[in-house]
Amino acid sequence: MKAYATLFRMELLAWLRVPLNLFFIVAWPVLWLVMMTLVIPGVERGMAGDDLLFFFPSCMALVCLSAMTSLSIRIAIKKEAGVLRRLKAVPFPTGAYLAVQFACSVAMSLLGLACIGLVAVAMRMHPRGSLLAAGILFLLECFVFSVLGFLVAGVSRRIATANIVSMLVMFFMMFLSDMFIPVSDPESIVFRIGRWLPAQPFLAATRGILLSGARLGDYVPQIAVMAAWGVFGLVVSLLTFRFDSK
Repeated sequence: MKAYATLFRMELLAWLRVPLNLFFIVAWPVLWLVMMTLVIPGVERGMAGDDLLFFFPSCMALVCLSAMTSLSIRIAIKKEAGVLRRLKAVPFPTGAYLAVQFACSVAMSLLGLACIGLVAVAMRMHPRGSLLAAGILFLLECFVFSVLGFLVAGVSRRIATANIVSMLVMFFMMFLSDMFIPVSDPESIVFRIGRWLPAQPFLAATRGILLSGARLGDYVPQIAVMAAWGVFGLVVSLLTFRFDSK
C-alpha cells in the first residue's frame, strides 16, 4: 500500500509540474466562469436563475473534460515512450499504474473544482439546493470522463491522435450539451443528441439542484445516462486498451 501512495504522490507532482495541466484544469474554467457571469451577463437562459448558478455547473463539467484531455495525452505519451510496455516486466502491476493515473485525474479535477468554488464564493454564489448532491454528481462525471480518457488513450497509437480525439470530444460536448451556448429550441436535433451524451444530463441535474433546490432523486434518468456512459467506457477501454503504440 505504501508503494501505491508513493507512486500516487510522485505522479500527482508530475501532473502539477505541467503548466498546461494547471491552465486547462484550474485556470481555464475559472476564466470561463468570470467571463460568462461578469463580462457577458444577462443572456437568455431558458431556465430561471442567475448567471453564476447557471454557469457554475458548466465550469464543473469543463474541469472534468479538461482532466480527461490531460489524462488521455499523458497515457499516450507513456505508451509512445514505451513506459507501459516496460512496466509489464516489473513486479508492479501495470493496471495499478493506470489506476494511479486515474486517481491523479480525479485529484486534479477536485483541485479545479475547489478553485472555481472559491471564485464562486467570492462572487457571492448562493445555491438553492444541496452542495453535497452536486458534489456526488461531480464525482460521477469525473469517473465518466476519466474512463473516456482511458478509452481515447487506449485506442490511440500516437500522441497527436489522442490530442486531436480528446479535443474533439471536449468541443462536441461543449457545443452539444448546452454548456455555454444556450439551446433555444429544446426539440432541436442538437438538444436531442446532447441529452444522450454524458455532459448534458450532468448539467441538467446539477442546475436543477443548485438553481431550483431539486433533489438528487428527481434526476434518476440523467444519472442513469451518466452511469451507462461510465460502464460503457470502462468495458470498452478494458477490451481495447493497448500497452504500446505499435
